[in-house]
Amino acid sequence: MDSSETNVTSMEQSNKEPSEAMAVSHRRSKKKWKDFSSAQKTRIVVQATIQMALAAWALWDIRHRSADRIKGSKRLWTLAAFVQPVGPIAYMLFGRKK
Repeated sequence: MDSSETNVTSMEQSNKEPSEAMAVSHRRSKKKWKDFSSAQKTRIVVQATIQMALAAWALWDIRHRSADRIKGSKRLWTLAAFVQPVGPIAYMLFGRKK
């Protein structure tokens, strides 16, 4: 699409009611589960499973490890464990004392 086509598309969208233009752009960007390929669905499920397992492992470790064996506050690391996907990984790498 060249710049003239982009300008025409922009002008067409600007002539629409704001709610209608928003609905059109929202419709384009939101995919339903059935729209994903089998490989994409598998990748999503695997990534979600890994993230949940890491979070569960980090939360379990924080709960069962004494405070003197954790660098920093247990409360802070508990909150950080919910920041996906970096929180649980950060806790495992930097939050535990050896």
